[in-house]
Amino acid sequence: MPIEIPFSPADAERVIEDFIKTYVEISGASGVVIGLSGGVDSAVVAVLCQRSLGKERVKCLFLPDRTTPKIDAKHKDMLVEKFDLDCKEIEITDLVKSISERSPEKPDKIALANVKARLRMLFLYEYANATKSIVCGTSNKSELLIGYFTKYGGWRNRHLTDWRSLQNSSLSTGEAYWYTQGNHQKAAICWLVERADR
Repeated sequence: MPIEIPFSPADAERVIEDFIKTYVEISGASGVVIGLSGGVDSAVVAVLCQRSLGKERVKCLFLPDRTTPKIDAKHKDMLVEKFDLDCKEIEITDLVKSISERSPEKPDKIALANVKARLRMLFLYEYANATKSIVCGTSNKSELLIGYFTKYGGWRNRHLTDWRSLQNSSLSTGEAYWYTQGNHQKAAICWLVERADR
């Protein structure tokens, strides 16, 4: 059941885009770096950032490993092509394996997932430093409220946590939306359809 929001989704889009532009300008950064996952959170943040800052000031990284679902890469490709995003890809499987092999204790599934998140964040911050940019987080408010994040693996950057308020807007339903797939697991898919009024 959709959550009713007490303001216009179009107004929310404008407020978030103005916030992005103002925050980046005040920081003195040249732009933002975003980690794309192939999911809806990073898709919506990337589109909002590009709208507010322009293509040249938004840089994306896709950092898959051997366990990254192929559908995530497909969705990332759809997003990058549709919105002409500047996106580089770095495969991290060998680095994850190297860390796992050198760890004092062999990491279990949860520890290894945290290693991957922190490794991805290392790349995002390095890329941001090299391009005089800031990292823009993509966690949604629900994840932050329940504590679903990896410490030092993505939660310490600037988040646009109110973008979920756009869930009923044409941005989230027309350009990027998520659905539930089998076993009630969240799966994200980017249906990238131009809005008629944009």
